[in-house]
Amino acid sequence: MKILAFFMSTALITNAQATNGLFFASQPGEFIGAGLTRTFTDSDGTFSATSTGISFIGTKDKWTVSLLAPGGKPLATGIYPNALHAEVSDPSFPGIYVSANGRECKEAKGTFAVSEVAYDSNSKVTALAADFLQYCDGSTRPLHGAIRFNSNVPINPTVYSSPTLETPNSVEGDLVSLSADKSFGTQTSISTFQWAQVSGPTVILTDDSASNTKFRAPAVKVGGEDVVLNLTVKDAQGHASTTPITIPISSRSDIQTYMSFISETGDPVGKGLTKTFLPADWKIDAFRNGLNGVTIKFDNGINWTLDFANASRTDLTPGIFTAAQRYPFVEGVNTLNLAGEHRVCSDLNGSFQIHSISYAGSKPDAKVSQFSADFEQTCVGTKKKLSGKIRINTPPPAGTSVPGVTPPTSDAGIDQIVVTGRTVILNGKGSHAGSAPLDKFEWSQVAGTPVGIQGSNTETASFYAFNNKNTDEVLTFKLTVRDKDGYSSSKSVNVTIRPLSSITPATFSSTATLINGRLSLKANAKVSSIDVGSTGNIYIAALASDMLWAYDGKNWAPFAGTNQAPAQTTTLQESTSIPLLDNIDPSQYTGVVLFMGYGVSIYDVIQNRRFGEIFRF
Repeated sequence: MKILAFFMSTALITNAQATNGLFFASQPGEFIGAGLTRTFTDSDGTFSATSTGISFIGTKDKWTVSLLAPGGKPLATGIYPNALHAEVSDPSFPGIYVSANGRECKEAKGTFAVSEVAYDSNSKVTALAADFLQYCDGSTRPLHGAIRFNSNVPINPTVYSSPTLETPNSVEGDLVSLSADKSFGTQTSISTFQWAQVSGPTVILTDDSASNTKFRAPAVKVGGEDVVLNLTVKDAQGHASTTPITIPISSRSDIQTYMSFISETGDPVGKGLTKTFLPADWKIDAFRNGLNGVTIKFDNGINWTLDFANASRTDLTPGIFTAAQRYPFVEGVNTLNLAGEHRVCSDLNGSFQIHSISYAGSKPDAKVSQFSADFEQTCVGTKKKLSGKIRINTPPPAGTSVPGVTPPTSDAGIDQIVVTGRTVILNGKGSHAGSAPLDKFEWSQVAGTPVGIQGSNTETASFYAFNNKNTDEVLTFKLTVRDKDGYSSSKSVNVTIRPLSSITPATFSSTATLINGRLSLKANAKVSSIDVGSTGNIYIAALASDMLWAYDGKNWAPFAGTNQAPAQTTTLQESTSIPLLDNIDPSQYTGVVLFMGYGVSIYDVIQNRRFGEIFRF
């Protein structure tokens, strides 16, 4: 489904000043305009209405501009994207055909915008103002142009915003693709794009300033909800246009009926188009066919048919069916065929997967009450694929997984126990990306007395822990990480805050072992409960003959009394023991006094009295 919006008023031109004009701007290598930029007016030749558009005949130039509305309807004001060759293409699409001086496109694609149109009583065009963009025979070089016939709408530089939905029938969790490629300017190409959400459940765009963007379909209410975005486009001269696009998102509880396909350029059936068939626009009839398979017919004055059958010609069941050929001609193989508007593969190769199927009624006239399948076909003689989905009264599959996509993983760190009065770090550094790079971090509190989270949109956040109760309090925090494709993952972590009454002071001691007159000694510290888990330095010092020595865990060295004392840096545990002396003669240490402490510096140790004597020789 292509969803777009652009409306202006239709007017019957009676102004005596109404004139005729044709403007075109062609890039080098563009076939129809031959790389030129020209403007033709009444002084250059004659303008006249044809059955499909306007012709201009000058002294040396002859141009034809044919513009058709889809379904054989009269033109009305508005934008017509996905236009195809007006004389030979699918009548359910708009038609465009601009030729010049004998130069014609075998295949044409484009977009046009009608800002003024009028007809007489015989349905003949009496006035027309339209701007157009045409691509010829697969070229990437566009022909920009404008046509005026009995119109007082001036030919000025104009841009048209035309957002289109590239992935129809989106369900919660699907990756939704949007394109601005149908937007165009009358004289130059679009230079900037800006997407912005207007309403609906919040979505995260992969790139809000690109011509093509995506978002992950959000959770919606049963029955579905609409996401509305604005697309603003500008050309190099600053001319701008804004158009909204409405994207319906279905709930995974909703029943769906539709058929859609995407075809590659050069596919003779799909003609390189994306097309969707909905019950609002098409009569859809699904039934058991003569080969015990399933046939689905689509009719809105234009007819399409989709056929399936298995190799054994028995009732279809869920499964994967490969090596399919053209229905119904080949015996003993799986068969498949999508055809419409007199376009059909003479032979094909393909495959299909049936997800579910059920019937109402008995053979041979049983109707298909529910059917879900995906299919793929390639006409023999081409390498261009057509892929599609058919859903008849089908609930979408459970879950939000998409093949080939791995969501990110959130890691909120380990549970923590802290004492009131501490700054707590919430660490999400263990989170990692899946299929797409990480894009956003979101910390939130989900339980406990509310606290202010600092850096809630960063990898590591923090908060000040406070508990004035007499018991522990547990706070719970959630980290949600999102990737650039809109996938997300959440993980929670608990932080237990202990009250002041639970704080125990630090104590220091030693363990001495004397064997055969030889002494071994360990230094012991019981860390204050308020300091457990923090990073600090453990200091051990010896006072001997008025000289201070410090121990770094391996060696003793003289200490001059600065803050840069030898120390062991560690995460403070509740209890710590460090071997100091091993198998020494204690008589050699008479008068030596050993001390132990901890802190971020010697100054911190002394000021906060985190030290004590542990042994005296």
